[in-house]
Amino acid sequence: MVGEQGGRDAFVTEEHNEAIYNVTLEKAPQNNQVTSPKTQKEIIECFSKEIILSICKEIGKDVFALLVDKSSDVSKKEQMAIVLRYVDSIGIVKERFIGVVHVKDTSSLTLKEAIDEVFTSTKLSMTQVRGQGYDRASNMRVIVAVANKHEGVNDFFDQISLVVNVI
Repeated sequence: MVGEQGGRDAFVTEEHNEAIYNVTLEKAPQNNQVTSPKTQKEIIECFSKEIILSICKEIGKDVFALLVDKSSDVSKKEQMAIVLRYVDSIGIVKERFIGVVHVKDTSSLTLKEAIDEVFTSTKLSMTQVRGQGYDRASNMRVIVAVANKHEGVNDFFDQISLVVNVI
């Protein structure tokens, strides 16, 4: 819930609202605290799916570029980051991070299969792809570039952090 406070928007948390405080964390019934990592992960996955569906709806049947960067996480598991670049209906070029996909290796066949799975789940088509970019030189360069260029990505992760903290 957002309130107006001193000319700036402020998020209402349990410290600022007695009604919220009475039903959160320590005051909530033991089975209704939503503090389990599994539950929090499920909530974040739901947000992620809705955001990706929104991006795909905005693209529709138009064309886009596919940007892929491979890397490994801290546990040395291979993964790839996927970003879509497209022009929206009013002519603004947008780059949207749509996820990190874990892969068993970084061979071209494995990466293609993972991309095909993402396209299937998002109902996008390879026939819409008009450009491709693959960065092998730097781990996660695409994600860092997108996050640095677009305040929306930073805002998104700030909002997710707040949601997880409030829940």
